[in-house]
Amino acid sequence: MTARLAALLSVAVLLACRPRPAPVAAPSPEPLGPPTAAGPMARASPAPPQVERDLLRYGDGPATDLPEADAGEPAAFDLAPPPEAPPPPPPAARLVGFVWRGERLCAALVLASGEPEVLCPGDELRGHRLLAADEERGVRLTLPDGRALDLPAPR
Repeated sequence: MTARLAALLSVAVLLACRPRPAPVAAPSPEPLGPPTAAGPMARASPAPPQVERDLLRYGDGPATDLPEADAGEPAAFDLAPPPEAPPPPPPAARLVGFVWRGERLCAALVLASGEPEVLCPGDELRGHRLLAADEERGVRLTLPDGRALDLPAPR
């Protein structure tokens, strides 16, 4: 038992006598400006900056007074949505695809009727005349009002 007691006492003595790290001191703050006669801690707080101009006015022109609000009814805001623009007119013609009739390349077009119609170069239907058809470039046709219209090939 004495050996055990001696071992415990020696461990306790070693723990009590071990060197402890010294606490690290925080660095002292550097003074922000030149020290005053009373020392860096006795500095007076700086005065707020003086405003030289009206911050709500642009430039050097005279200030404009805002009109006074009417004390009667509050201003009514128009919360209605803006009127809708009329829908764009339907296209005069639309190229749907191409059809081979024998050795002629013809175009499937949707004209004013809304139903697809097949026209070959030189054919005319309701004032629409197909002038040319090409699978890569599209078609060229004239409209009833005489204007020429190029329609790209569908992709």
